[in-house]
Amino acid sequence: MNYTLLSEKNALIDEFNDDVQQINALRNQIVDYLEEAASAVVDDAIYTKMMQTNKEITDKLDEVRTLITKLKKKRQLDKIYDTLNEIMDLKGLFIMYFEQLKESVQDYKKQQRFKQYQKENVDVVPSNTLTGYFDKCNTKKDLIRKYKKLVKKYHPDNGGDALIFVEINQQYEKKKGELS
Repeated sequence: MNYTLLSEKNALIDEFNDDVQQINALRNQIVDYLEEAASAVVDDAIYTKMMQTNKEITDKLDEVRTLITKLKKKRQLDKIYDTLNEIMDLKGLFIMYFEQLKESVQDYKKQQRFKQYQKENVDVVPSNTLTGYFDKCNTKKDLIRKYKKLVKKYHPDNGGDALIFVEINQQYEKKKGELS
């Protein structure tokens, strides 16, 4: 067999092994994330699709390992190219489902923070406009303390909701004017 062709095939095998390691690392990271976030999953359909894709990736990785062994014996490059393409497609789907799951979990956490805040004596009017952030603040010192606490919790840079943050600022300015 031609030495150049053999070295190209070996380079392909090395590159393929690197891809398999990257896919396995991504899969392990996603499995860890799934275990952490499983209780917070809101959208069961996304979770089901993601787990099905995860199974397909695992099956394809097993198939690839088998093909690599066969390649060393028979050098069947075409089958490996096809399987590599399938794995890359599945990897793209898996990443897409992972991102959807992440967004779903973030939405769920945002809802939980909002519910927790509602439990802290915040009145909700029918138009979904929050009021009552500073109702219990009778001194300027209390007002500033409450404002700082709310800013830490709801500032967009800290993962808070921008609309709630704007409402907090407006109510703070209004209450500050009343206390002056």
